[in-house]
Amino acid sequence: MQRLADLGAAIVWPFERAFSALARKVVRAAEGVEGIESVFIRIGWALLWPVRMVWRGVTAAATAIVPESARQALSAPLRGMAWLGRAFRKAFMRVAEALNLDGLVLWIVRHTRYVWYPFAALWGFFHAWLATRSYKQLVWGLPVAAVLVTLAGIAVWMNFRGRSSVAKQYRQAVTVARAEKDYDRVRLYERKLAQLGVSTQFTDYQTAFALAEDGQLAEAYARMQRLAPADEPGYPPAHSWIIQQLMAGKLDVTADESHRLIKVHLDHLDSLGARGPDFDLRRAFWLVRDNRAEEAADLLAPIASRLLPAAVLRMEINQVVARYDEARSDARIVRTHMQDRARREETLSAQDYQAWAVAEELLGDTAKAHSLTRERLKLEPENGDARRVLSGLSARLFERELAIPNPVANRLTALLLQSASFSGDQQRVQRQVGELYRLRDREPAAQQAVDQLVGSSQAPATLWEAMGTVAATFGEHEEAKRLLLLAVKKDPNAAVAWNNYAWLVVQEPQGDMAAALEAVNKALAIQPDEFRFRETRGQIWLRLGKWNEAVEDLEYAANGMPDSREVHLSLAKAYDALGQAHLARVHREHAQ
Repeated sequence: MQRLADLGAAIVWPFERAFSALARKVVRAAEGVEGIESVFIRIGWALLWPVRMVWRGVTAAATAIVPESARQALSAPLRGMAWLGRAFRKAFMRVAEALNLDGLVLWIVRHTRYVWYPFAALWGFFHAWLATRSYKQLVWGLPVAAVLVTLAGIAVWMNFRGRSSVAKQYRQAVTVARAEKDYDRVRLYERKLAQLGVSTQFTDYQTAFALAEDGQLAEAYARMQRLAPADEPGYPPAHSWIIQQLMAGKLDVTADESHRLIKVHLDHLDSLGARGPDFDLRRAFWLVRDNRAEEAADLLAPIASRLLPAAVLRMEINQVVARYDEARSDARIVRTHMQDRARREETLSAQDYQAWAVAEELLGDTAKAHSLTRERLKLEPENGDARRVLSGLSARLFERELAIPNPVANRLTALLLQSASFSGDQQRVQRQVGELYRLRDREPAAQQAVDQLVGSSQAPATLWEAMGTVAATFGEHEEAKRLLLLAVKKDPNAAVAWNNYAWLVVQEPQGDMAAALEAVNKALAIQPDEFRFRETRGQIWLRLGKWNEAVEDLEYAANGMPDSREVHLSLAKAYDALGQAHLARVHREHAQ
């Protein structure tokens, strides 16, 4: 029992020391306050000592000198002062008593007993329990106690730190699996995170984004729909991703459904508190698709100066709705944005060059727009729209250059090459070549440009075809034939060049009809229904005396050119040769 008592004493000893130290500190604090109280009282008495001495002296003198009746009359005011002194002394004592902490400590103990009673009772229970236990029995219980303490520690750690630590490891594992594109392992770790009760929205979004980047757009969209359903607000970045993909037309939904879903997700973002220029820009895109262009332009007005895409979109909208003054104002903002980016030496995309070129064209700087479109075409050499725009700008600059005094031949050549290389309008190219040919006699630069074009290896087949056709109209048949052969050599599918070459051969008195027939047949193999080509072959059949073949081709040509005098006269000649005078007369009448 003595050992047990010693064990209990050893266990209780630290707590006794702690409470003893605490009690000593409280007593010392109380003694210190009481010392302050004593000092305070002594100071008070010291301050009152002169008053008391004066009072006693006055009293003794008055008793010896002044009669009793006079003293009573004179002491009446002084008795009030004596009462005031006693009141002051009592107040002073109350203040001194208040500085004693005994009452405060007792008050705290009394009102906190509901807090410390349970701990005192628990401590008393353990003290009594340990005092009545056998030392050897307690030793056998130590392993169990150690296990219980360990389990309790694990439980506490898991509750406060364990989940976050394990979740962190799983998130890292998800990141690694995603980088390795092992999406089965990603799904496994995501389930583990869900079992831990950890929010996986960010992880799910990152996985969906990686799936989209990896080309698995359908699965990515399914994940994003779980994060941001259409029927309620969800994870904001997922709403934004869905809107972006719908606007780009990358999701497998109809146009009407895409339009509806964009509105739904925009409204959800609005309810989640989404604000700012990017949100307004997306809303404006939707308004444009909803045929509310002017409303979109008004929405973009406050943010155009801050956000380049907003300025570009507003510029395009104002062009469409014919608000040209506002479109030019937007163009100036776009120009400022682009000049700032160029000054910072930022890399511009093809879309940036396109927007900048449109802005410069609106502001009247065609040369700058032309230069910017050339930069755009370097980035997108196969872009049909960029080629068409460059061709149109080149044609306008060519006409402007040709109209000024002393044009530069090299510039005329370069602009006409660009205009012809990317133009689908062969008539325009032919008209420009014709203007150049007409100026040859009075403008040396025009003749120099023609010579440069004829010798250029960069000239497209369409340009040589146009030059050959124009040369033929100026009576330069041999030069025209040479240029047309250059055209078909560069592009064997240049049907018009084959036909025009055959036509020139037909006009020659000693022309090689076999060569002409071969050329026009190549043109018809490319475009079998072209009535002008059938007329050319009909003329060749006339020269060869093959009347039936001539009638067949020329009648086909007459259906496409009912007012052509040349076709009707040729048919009359063929019908006369066939002995069909009535039909010959009919066509002569049509030729009148």
